[in-house]
Amino acid sequence: MAIASLPSEKLDSAHAKRVIDAKGLVVSPGFIDMLGQSEASLLIDNRSLSKLTQGITTEITGEGGSIAPQTELTLKPLQPVLDHYKLQVDWATLDGYFKRLEKTGTR
Repeated sequence: MAIASLPSEKLDSAHAKRVIDAKGLVVSPGFIDMLGQSEASLLIDNRSLSKLTQGITTEITGEGGSIAPQTELTLKPLQPVLDHYKLQVDWATLDGYFKRLEKTGTR
């Protein structure tokens, strides 16, 4: 099986508005957090600073627990934490959670 290669383009003569000297440093387009669990924390503090300062640009969530569906039964053990952070769960489905997240927004 042959693997097709993309044509390479030399950028020696390219110009940029801003040049960052990265000699001796590692440059990465971003990291993927495969075990992210930021569903609730995004509603508590929508800046996501802990992720961004680590270079995380993509997160896969829901592997250890899920933000939905929610019922009185699933919320009962979470209530002390919800009260501590003054977080009100006003959704029951993933669609409801995402609508809440859109309303709250992230920065």
